[in-house]
Amino acid sequence: MEIKSSLRSFFRSRPVVLEIAALLSILAIAFTIRMLPIRWGTLLSEFDPWMQFRQAEFIVERGWSGFSEYFSWVDMERWYPYGQVVSRSFYPGLPFALAFIYLSLSSIGIHVNLLELAVVFPVIMSMIA
Repeated sequence: MEIKSSLRSFFRSRPVVLEIAALLSILAIAFTIRMLPIRWGTLLSEFDPWMQFRQAEFIVERGWSGFSEYFSWVDMERWYPYGQVVSRSFYPGLPFALAFIYLSLSSIGIHVNLLELAVVFPVIMSMIA
């Protein structure tokens, strides 16, 4: 019973509506600021995002089996003449999440561009974090 009374006094002492409105406005401002560069087109501006995108593209091109094929992928377009073992050189978290979201959306009939998803995905994840 004491917990209920302490919760009631907590919510009475604070205007919850103002806190929620402030939080939502902060999230909206953060989203808007992070999305401003899209005015000039969807672009990945650094080397690492392009590599993450390329790995996600590799997985998406092979479908759901691409997740297992990723670990045996030797990228022959890099580090001539022997290639690069991608699974030992990069973290698979972002490409796997990106490919999983893309394949999940495609399987339920929502078709999006992988590059646009790769641009918007970090913005949404930074808002959640």
